[in-house]
Amino acid sequence: MAKQKSDLSRAFSEDGAIKTHVGGQALIEGIMMQGPEKRCIVVRRPDGTTECTVEAIPPKKKIWTVPFLRGLAGFIGSRSYGVKALMHSAEVAGDDEMADEEPTKFDLWLEKMGLSENGRLTKRAGDPTIFLQKGGRG
Repeated sequence: MAKQKSDLSRAFSEDGAIKTHVGGQALIEGIMMQGPEKRCIVVRRPDGTTECTVEAIPPKKKIWTVPFLRGLAGFIGSRSYGVKALMHSAEVAGDDEMADEEPTKFDLWLEKMGLSENGRLTKRAGDPTIFLQKGGRG
């Protein structure tokens, strides 16, 4: 019977480097870290305080046992959560400098075409058929 390794000895690889199952991503004024059981987003607010959001990672589904599908699901999941975390950090960190600026000619054109309202793109902006319509308006 093989001797069972202790938790401390399993934490190191053969070359002495420490193994870890934690990864992360840089965000706007913050960082996102993910481990095997939880993920956390920490963002600095404009007033200098920090906001920390922690959530549990749901249990893995059957797809994680199939090699190619496991890689595809991991890639899509990490991209999806990474973008969500980035959008969250952008909302929390805020951009007060942009609020004081005058709209550019391009911003005014987008509003005129019905592609933007109050500085935000509308669902119509993602429709490629708007350029096929006469005058660009539907």
